[in-house]
Amino acid sequence: MLKGILLGTVVGAVLAAGAYRAFAWHRSPDSPAPAAPGSPTSKSEPSPDPELRALVSEGERLRGELASLEKSGGSGDAAVKPPARKGPTWKELGAKVYKLREQMKDKSERSAAETELMGDFFSLLSDAAKKYGVSMEEAMMSPEGMLGLLLGVLEGSDLPPDAAQMAKIQALMAAADKGWMEYVAGRESLTGMERSLDMLEISGGGFLGIRGVLRTDQIEMLDGMDMFNDIPSMAPRHSVSGDRESVAAQIGGQWKSALKLDDTQAASIAPIVGEYMRAYDEIQAEAEKKKAAGEKVNDWTTAVAEAELMVSVQKRMKETLRLSEEQEKAMKEWTGIYGYEIGTR
Repeated sequence: MLKGILLGTVVGAVLAAGAYRAFAWHRSPDSPAPAAPGSPTSKSEPSPDPELRALVSEGERLRGELASLEKSGGSGDAAVKPPARKGPTWKELGAKVYKLREQMKDKSERSAAETELMGDFFSLLSDAAKKYGVSMEEAMMSPEGMLGLLLGVLEGSDLPPDAAQMAKIQALMAAADKGWMEYVAGRESLTGMERSLDMLEISGGGFLGIRGVLRTDQIEMLDGMDMFNDIPSMAPRHSVSGDRESVAAQIGGQWKSALKLDDTQAASIAPIVGEYMRAYDEIQAEAEKKKAAGEKVNDWTTAVAEAELMVSVQKRMKETLRLSEEQEKAMKEWTGIYGYEIGTR
């Protein structure tokens, strides 16, 4: 879970409150149709460098495709523009977060200024959720959520992006905006795990892309605020321990319970559990290998790999099992990452 500054506090509050469960992954009947996303980036003149001109051109092309998606709204409905709000923009909020960064660290009590910041963040997230007809958790992973706050903090800091960096960042944000609108347009057909994966790829791609554009001093500044270090879990995490046979049995039992499988069905998924564990071990081994080599292991990369693994597991189970209508519904709503520790009891 994110920790440290405003981002961790508010994200924790959103998830702890179960706001995303209240939306049950479905657009509420009174939610407006998806509207055009407002770019959280600010305008900046690019340098005449050919590579940067190409990046700007690519950003313009992606925003053109984004406009087409906005017109369709994913279902043929006319795009609905959100009402103008009087609160701060993401850029303004980010500047306030940066200003209060030291004050907001490791404190048991919040000041009035911090409380106001939390309220503004909730308000911005709520606006985005209503605009797109998605949950607060989804809005948090949209370009107007954590990415918007990240960019706001960066622009409001003492180390803002220069023109060349901003040109690259704007191209990255254009790609994130396009991916987000495609997600909103097709989200109803996705399973809960597929949604988790898509959101991790959209937001994680933006975070990693922006990190790759920044200088060392900018990265160190943002790392000091835990802006890159941890991410919200997009699916419940389950953890068991024991010897390998015991762990396999426990994971199989949890899957049986999640999907309400009968004993015959549960017995047939044992090979899938084994495949899952071998692939999960590979993901963790790769992360440990990078750590041992002194490389920074990014949680976004690991989280995407784990989500991809669970999506593939669910597809294998659908191919293997004859699911009832009730089990099909449970499969669509099933999200979870199953970790474990192998040892002796």
